[in-house]
Amino acid sequence: MCLAACFPFRRQTVSRRGHGLRKTAVSLQETAIYARLWGLTTKENMAGKNANNGLEKISLGKVGKWLVREAKKVGLDIVGFEHEITNEFVRHVIKNHGNEKIESARGQIAIKESDFRKIPEIVRKPDYAIVGAKRNGKCIVIYTKKTNGDTILYFEDILSGRNNRTLRGKTMYKRKNDTDKEAVLNVITSRYKTDVSGAKIVVGAGGQASNEAV
Repeated sequence: MCLAACFPFRRQTVSRRGHGLRKTAVSLQETAIYARLWGLTTKENMAGKNANNGLEKISLGKVGKWLVREAKKVGLDIVGFEHEITNEFVRHVIKNHGNEKIESARGQIAIKESDFRKIPEIVRKPDYAIVGAKRNGKCIVIYTKKTNGDTILYFEDILSGRNNRTLRGKTMYKRKNDTDKEAVLNVITSRYKTDVSGAKIVVGAGGQASNEAV
């Protein structure tokens, strides 16, 4: 069963006069899919080998101008790319970062259903964005966002195939307390073996007035 059938929502589009472009805005109905996606993943995990493991994708709209601009500075062309999450991403996060006891031992907090619904806001207005970092030889974008006294870190793979030009959700976890830039860099470089030597670190990335999709 596809996500569109399981999670009906309406996509709001806004025309930009004089530019011939259209901007996709994530609606409240659209953010509500995360709760249902959580439910779908839970059912798949319970079903075990009988689970439907086909890839299912949800687009969160095109990337912002600020991100296109910063990516260009490190040699990445992401014009026209979209943010995207999949059922495999949610399954990975629940499995690896959804256990309270295990996450507490890591100095982290287990990811909850409500955290998935924050992703659209995280990619639009992160506190920090690390653009062009590398993990296992692949370019990624990392976002951090303080929320309710804690800090969410969200990772996206940069996929640049002919038919798949997306920033796709890779993993997500939540650190205890407000985590500053130096602490974030220490965590992702030491524990998660991420190379940020050639990356662009943007502070207050999404707060710019020009944060419109391109």
